[in-house]
Amino acid sequence: MRHGGEAYLIAWRDDDDAPLACYANDARNCHLFYDTARPNVPTLACKWWDDEEARYLKIYTAEEIATYRAVRRSFDTERADASRFLPVDAPEPNPFGVIPVFHLRPRRRPISELDAIISI
Repeated sequence: MRHGGEAYLIAWRDDDDAPLACYANDARNCHLFYDTARPNVPTLACKWWDDEEARYLKIYTAEEIATYRAVRRSFDTERADASRFLPVDAPEPNPFGVIPVFHLRPRRRPISELDAIISI
């Protein structure tokens, strides 16, 4: 776990006969969004990664999973503009009916690591 002790676990089965695979993801390239009225109910998750040619963004909802791609120019020196992301394929239905991303964190409410050294 990094980034404040948080991490994400993505659970997925590539096909019906395959075993469920779980992948740990760093909080720097994965995020889970929650319902504002019910802050412990996830509504959307996303993960991004790079290869030599492109940056990818995968969006997970309870209904579907979609993958987007932006051609790599220079992500080290410029921000990836959202308009550059185009769908890789048509979104695929989510067979589980729930977001397969799980937020791992040491506490429900984040506490600064500075709390241990700052006196009241």
